[in-house]
Amino acid sequence: MRFFILLLLLGLNSSLVQAQLFGTGFGKTQDEARREALADLSSQISVTIQTSSALRESEVSGKGYNQNFVREVLTRSELPVIGATFAYTERSGSTECRAALEKAVLALYESELKNLLADAKKLSTATDISSLSRLLSLSDQYLKFRLVMAVLGKTVVEEFPVSRADIEARFEAAAGDITSLDQLAKAAALIFKDNGYYVFPPEVQNSREITPFAAAIRERLTGALRAVPEPSTAVLKLVGSYTILDNAIELTLRALSETGLTVQSATFKLKPSAYAGYRYTPETLSLEALAAQDLLITNDLRADITTNRGKNNLLFKAGETVKVLVKLSKPGYLYIVGHTQNADGKFSYLIPIHNGKTKRDFVLFVNTDDVNKWMEIGEFEITPPFGTETIQVLASTADLVDQVPDFYFDSKGYAVVGKNPAEVATKTRAILKKAGTGQTKTTEAVLTFTTLP
Repeated sequence: MRFFILLLLLGLNSSLVQAQLFGTGFGKTQDEARREALADLSSQISVTIQTSSALRESEVSGKGYNQNFVREVLTRSELPVIGATFAYTERSGSTECRAALEKAVLALYESELKNLLADAKKLSTATDISSLSRLLSLSDQYLKFRLVMAVLGKTVVEEFPVSRADIEARFEAAAGDITSLDQLAKAAALIFKDNGYYVFPPEVQNSREITPFAAAIRERLTGALRAVPEPSTAVLKLVGSYTILDNAIELTLRALSETGLTVQSATFKLKPSAYAGYRYTPETLSLEALAAQDLLITNDLRADITTNRGKNNLLFKAGETVKVLVKLSKPGYLYIVGHTQNADGKFSYLIPIHNGKTKRDFVLFVNTDDVNKWMEIGEFEITPPFGTETIQVLASTADLVDQVPDFYFDSKGYAVVGKNPAEVATKTRAILKKAGTGQTKTTEAVLTFTTLP
């Protein structure tokens, strides 16, 4: 089997190397503001890597990382931030935190990486499930440290001593075949023993849709672990993804700390009896692939979108409430297009920002005081029809009112842009890219969530 690794060129592009990075966050408390500032730093590092010409994907054999896993780490902004310094400013009704990550922290990353590799070498031939879980976590950390260190100007030469595929194969052999979700929950409880997990439903690899099978996994794990009901109160966030194989499903789970460190890991092979009766294949791959294709991202202007449960592995059920929030890293303008696929069919629509029926009413201006602050654009109750929503934020430092697409209101009050989300997404992105010339900066962000009965 062939595997891929994101390799850093020895001659790093000067635009990639950062002497200092700053992240800004706001919150009701210092802890909340610090978490937001750390997330902002991690996002900047991820964007730097994804948009830099100093990186390439090179094919290697034996040792390495599946390219889908590397992409998942980057798009989820899971990169660890250690050694940052924090400065707090009390604002009216909130606290601002400014986090700084200086090149001097490379020594700390190098020390952590040295210890990590030493531990990995000791465990490289392990066959017991506890040691293999630790080895999987170290493998995650190695990749994440390597990427962060590249942005700070350091190329890591030493490879991880064992390929991730080898570790996963040994772990699955030690765990045995999983034939039911109850068995999965019991096996996971032997690995994830801490207090305070928030369990996210796993995503299908290369998809952000949450299937009924993923929802069932979340329910079982929440009942089996020491879990909390909201991500805001979590000590660790349990995330995962699964790959559909011939006559089996491979499920990977990871517990992440506040700073993005992988604390615990596991991978299980589920036999057909474990997922019998559940839909486990995604229905919206074409729409999601389009949303992710040629995504316009840059650190010159960063847009972000989230919900009251975060922005990854999102599942909402009937009667629950979803809050959608957006933010920009600089003063600018944005509008939002929703692409939906459910029992009523496919269509794209504008999400209202203000009350009214003109294009101006769908544009939000972010002033200097609101930069890097989450702004709630709506709170919605989950009702039928159920399906998958992909929300596209389009932003610019220049006014976007003339770029807002034409629309009409349907019988349910949606400001419909078109019945073909593929055409709508392609057109809006093309117009935004064309506008990003000279002093005008443009960017976008995408979020997907699933609703189920």
